[in-house]
Amino acid sequence: MRQRHELRTYLRACFDNEPAGLFEELSRTFDCRWFKDKYSYNTKVNTHYDVDVNNMLRVTLAPFFGKESEIKRISERYGVEFVLEIVAELEANSPEPTPILSLDNDIIAFLHLSSTAHDLDLYV
Repeated sequence: MRQRHELRTYLRACFDNEPAGLFEELSRTFDCRWFKDKYSYNTKVNTHYDVDVNNMLRVTLAPFFGKESEIKRISERYGVEFVLEIVAELEANSPEPTPILSLDNDIIAFLHLSSTAHDLDLYV
């Protein structure tokens, strides 16, 4: 049985119907790899656990900091929604401290400036 907490963070570009040229635009604009899901393109999932989720988010968002206007432009041009995903799996009997899941000001500012939504999935 798992005794450690787990956190995963990644960014998604979500769509109902895949817009032509979206993958090429994402690949050209941002210095990261994108992986196709049924209704989104996702960045690589960051699983390098840190008790403060903000440290993980800064790694996940590194290719996107300073490119908030590009995110908004792509979102408007292709009709996609960018979503920052945080998935926390907490183990009730873990000796580890509970992860810090509140967002720091730089992360909140990024979300606001880029019009990126965020989603927190919490499993205990």
